[in-house]
Amino acid sequence: METWRNEVLDRGREYLKRWATENGISRQHFQTATLLRQLSSTITQSADLSSDQARLEKDIAELRDTSATARDVEANQEGFDDLVQLEADLARVRKLVDQVTKEKKKLASTLRTLEPENAAELLNLSPQELDTWAETYLPDSPAARRFKELVKVHGDWETRFGRVSDFEAALISASQVVAGTCVGVAAIRSLGDIDFELCIVDEASKATPTETLVPLSRARRWILVGDSKQLPPFLDEGLHDKTLLEAHNLDEAAVTATLFTRLQDLLPAVCTAALSIQHRMVPEIGNLIADCFYPGELQSAPKKWDNTFQNILPKPVVWLTTAHSLNRHQASSGLSFTNPCEARMIYDLLVRMNGIAESKGGSWTVLIITGYAEQKQFLGRMLAGTLSQLHALHIECNTVDAVQGREADIAIYSVTRSNPEGNLGFLKETRRLNVALSRGRQYLILVGDHYFCRTASGENPFRRIVEYVEDNPTSCALREYKN
Repeated sequence: METWRNEVLDRGREYLKRWATENGISRQHFQTATLLRQLSSTITQSADLSSDQARLEKDIAELRDTSATARDVEANQEGFDDLVQLEADLARVRKLVDQVTKEKKKLASTLRTLEPENAAELLNLSPQELDTWAETYLPDSPAARRFKELVKVHGDWETRFGRVSDFEAALISASQVVAGTCVGVAAIRSLGDIDFELCIVDEASKATPTETLVPLSRARRWILVGDSKQLPPFLDEGLHDKTLLEAHNLDEAAVTATLFTRLQDLLPAVCTAALSIQHRMVPEIGNLIADCFYPGELQSAPKKWDNTFQNILPKPVVWLTTAHSLNRHQASSGLSFTNPCEARMIYDLLVRMNGIAESKGGSWTVLIITGYAEQKQFLGRMLAGTLSQLHALHIECNTVDAVQGREADIAIYSVTRSNPEGNLGFLKETRRLNVALSRGRQYLILVGDHYFCRTASGENPFRRIVEYVEDNPTSCALREYKN
């Protein structure tokens, strides 16, 4: 990134030199004018920063006196929080003061080389006087006036890069909107020199507290967007070990809590809001999600169903069951599982859907979802030789944990698990199932053994899904897949 920064500035200097030569402007005058502009801007910044530093030091001293004499516990806590913020601001300003001071010394040294006879006098001038002197080095003509504008712009860039040593950080500091991952923004050098007015963290319920605090620490105001009924942050399996947690005086609720859930519980009602109407899915899918995961909390906006595939998928929600297939059971693959029967059904379904889509002259996005990485790989191998022929379908296959926040026209969920022991494994996690079934805009297709899903032992969110499909024949269909 440092190389890019230097390259950008060097290109700017070369452009100005070339422009000056072509328009009859002295190179010596150009260099001096540029330097004086930079020096003027840097001195102004230095004065502003020194003023900010003095103000912050005064506010901190006054706040310390007030907090020391305050008896009210709440007032003391508020004062402490304000003090922490002010001290953080002061540390940042002091860092900028040091950077600008170094830049002034560098510019002064260069000026002594360019103007050895006048340097001492020039370095004692005010910013306004330096600007006036910069103008005297250029002739009064349309070309000179244009060149002055170019020099000023480039001088501002030189100053910006002098304060922020990273090209990317300089661009960010000049931008109104910046997007990135929570941890990704921490990789930007000199990010500590940039303050944001507002930070919006999407999928905040899936981020750990430390991840969330990275961007929040650089903003004055926060908005966290998330859903505590969807996937939580990934945690090492050891953090679910009760023996290990007890040995360190921890409990699972404490280590799995996110900043989003803590704020959701602690903030006053005026600082929180909940989505009550969903717009992604057709109501037939949305109603299933609302009934099974958000009872009484969520409604669906009107949306017309695309019935293109009605001949093979008669309803927006279809469960294609393998309950009567002899090879319906899962197959172990290391520590994971595959289900070849479900994979074959999905393959055949995609081929038939593509034929219909091509006859209609349209294209649809398809998201195939499974809870198991091995099933994802199995499906990928099965489809590898055919994907290029399915021109009307844009297909992606991924695990549930990778698709939170994603959506597609058609979502196909491969249950994968089916065994005589009635063991759902980690599929018993309600939040994971919620994510999997709420990705499709027009069609939700579940492929798996519905009888196993209804009768599996222990915590079982699938039971409610099967019951809903059976109880709502106007929007859902349960059928065996037929080639």
